[in-house]
Amino acid sequence: MFVDFDFVKNSSIELIELIKEERDVEVCKSKILDLWRSLDTLEEDSSVLLVDRSFDSTDQSLLYLLVHHLVENDCLDVVEQFQKEYSSDYLNRLVYDHKLYRTILKDIKNNNFLSLQAFIDQNSGESYILKYYIAIYKFLTCSNQKDSLAILFNEVSLYSKNMANVSKKYLKHLIFKDNIEESISYIKMVLENLFVREYSKLKLTNEYDFLKDLFLVGSSAYKQLQGITVTNIDEDDNILPVEIKLPKGCNYHSLFVCPVLKVLCGEDNKPVLLSCNHVISLNAANVLLKFGNSDTFKCPYCPEMCSSKSILILEL
Repeated sequence: MFVDFDFVKNSSIELIELIKEERDVEVCKSKILDLWRSLDTLEEDSSVLLVDRSFDSTDQSLLYLLVHHLVENDCLDVVEQFQKEYSSDYLNRLVYDHKLYRTILKDIKNNNFLSLQAFIDQNSGESYILKYYIAIYKFLTCSNQKDSLAILFNEVSLYSKNMANVSKKYLKHLIFKDNIEESISYIKMVLENLFVREYSKLKLTNEYDFLKDLFLVGSSAYKQLQGITVTNIDEDDNILPVEIKLPKGCNYHSLFVCPVLKVLCGEDNKPVLLSCNHVISLNAANVLLKFGNSDTFKCPYCPEMCSSKSILILEL
């Protein structure tokens, strides 16, 4: 979840000023509490959703991975052929969303913000912070001082209530043009990152191409499992017959095996993130808690003490 801390801070300051003036004191107090409670999600959410998409079937998962991989690698001719042979509303929407994503990012890099502006207009309720940074970009790149002032008063000022502290950093460029290119480059980077975040949230896309890694790891695992002669393996037992070694350059398996208990994680034993950022299985954490003091235990991979309250379940 994206949290606009500047908005929370500035809104809190305004409410505190109203309280000092003894105007709607109880209402203002309630609003401040609600603002800051919105940031505290630790007790409410004990899990981390790694990819915010709920796939209806394996086929949809595969389609998503294929389209993402093909578009990211500029194989648009393959995508078009794919659409002809396997046409469906879901596939067509995937292709359109991925192409639009690539187009807008490319336009931003080329200093063309028309497609980004169109995206913002279509999703006006989601992207006020994007609108603000576009206004700042226009202000910084305007060569005419009179026009710069017009942009400042007519566009940037619309967000002064929540973004005043950010705007102050760039007002100096009305007079001093030193390091303005550095500021422009930074604003472009902010726009790219904000767009990626907003688009991923709205379209449930993911920037990373998982298919290549999954294919490499799966191919390597298949070769290692192919030669196994172990018989009578219990299908209900989540223990792999051998430890699968990762190919060079890969950092994770498509399936997570607990490094402590050496068992495959699943719905009944999910991976968990410790406060030190090491990952083990939920069952392993429960075992370690039994041997720890009260509700804390030492991480098996570093000296840090971990609390049961700080454990986060990792879910896909």
